[in-house]
Amino acid sequence: MIGRLNEPLVFGRSIGRWSRPLQEVSPLPTLQWITSADDPRMVIYRHKDRRNHAEFERQVRDIAGRLLHKEAAAMPRSWRQLPCPVKVHYSWDCLQRLLDARRDGREVKVESVLLSNDVDDEQRKLAGQCCEQVLVADRELIEAEFAFEGTTQRRSVNYVVAYPKPQPIALARFLGGLPVLVLDGLGAAQNIGQILRTAFHFGVTSILASRSVWNSLGGRACRVSMGWLYFMDFFLGEPMVEALKELRERGCHIYCAEDHFAEAVKPHGPSGKRNWALIVGHEQLGVSKECIAMSDTCISVPSRQGESLNVAHAAAICLYELSRHMEEP
Repeated sequence: MIGRLNEPLVFGRSIGRWSRPLQEVSPLPTLQWITSADDPRMVIYRHKDRRNHAEFERQVRDIAGRLLHKEAAAMPRSWRQLPCPVKVHYSWDCLQRLLDARRDGREVKVESVLLSNDVDDEQRKLAGQCCEQVLVADRELIEAEFAFEGTTQRRSVNYVVAYPKPQPIALARFLGGLPVLVLDGLGAAQNIGQILRTAFHFGVTSILASRSVWNSLGGRACRVSMGWLYFMDFFLGEPMVEALKELRERGCHIYCAEDHFAEAVKPHGPSGKRNWALIVGHEQLGVSKECIAMSDTCISVPSRQGESLNVAHAAAICLYELSRHMEEP
């Protein structure tokens, strides 16, 4: 099952490409000990209320620049405008997924890995496969200084990731990967992660994201997606209307989902075709007027009672219905 990350992946029609090979034998990496939260290497890991923001943005620009093969000075000064998100991700399951994605040809840059001092040798080997800079600190120091996103979850691994790398909307892989999930203005990383996990389950791996979603592709979204985020092609819709226009010009039928639309969602037709896109929007504000205007069909999930569904639940139903008669790529 996709959701059980503690077991080896099994070969199946939907995830056979990503079946996990036997773990190769790797030497233990050289560990770099961190004894103070003020260590310059810890700037990115520190909570935003405690970090040196000028140094944080300098390091983030530098990491993004190396991935994109550009000078750091040429990158936007604000991390919120970077073409490539640089974030702290976490969990051993996601780290293993990341390595699997690399074996599948995905470009995911890991700048450093931060381990707690109580991890075992196998976990250290796994960290060493991701990058050369493997940092280690006392668990107490990590929990006191490097908690993220309001969670108190005990973590033994955190890592700095530069992902996703922006792709041009006309990329051949993108067109071959239709259908497309369009995320327009969502604000909650929990919802983004849930939607991405569901999309992957139904064979939708091309994601067109607005800037707010792009900047939310961090550790929480990745963890909720169970690491499948690393197997997706992401495209930055900036501006979103122009990206949607290009999709339409290439024969893509665009569906827009809102709870107040009259037409109920149903399988995309004609049967077997994959040339469709689904737009879902912000949790409270919904899909922007500009994106609605670019849509071919406005759909909803019919309700018999109660209030409207959470956007992640509604997206799951729409993805299932639209993809029900979809042919395998």
